[in-house]
Amino acid sequence: YPHSSLNGAYVLIKDNSEIVKHLKLGRMVDMVHYSKRDDDPASKFRSQISDISKIDQGPLKGHIKIGLSIEA
Repeated sequence: YPHSSLNGAYVLIKDNSEIVKHLKLGRMVDMVHYSKRDDDPASKFRSQISDISKIDQGPLKGHIKIGLSIEA
C-alpha cells in the first residue's frame, strides 16, 4: 500500500514476504495507485527503489519500508 512522504512515496512489506527476495536498490518497478475514492481512476507510474529499510521497533516491527522515487 503506497504512502506519501516528504521524500516521495513508500510501501510497507512484511519482512517474511516472498517479494523481499526480489528487491534491489535502483531497480525500476511499475506501480499502480488506487484512490480511496471510487470515482477516481487508478493511476500507473514508474518508480525506482531508492531505499530499503528494515523496521526493528514499534508497531511496524517486522516490516520493510521500500522508498520509491517516482518518475515524472
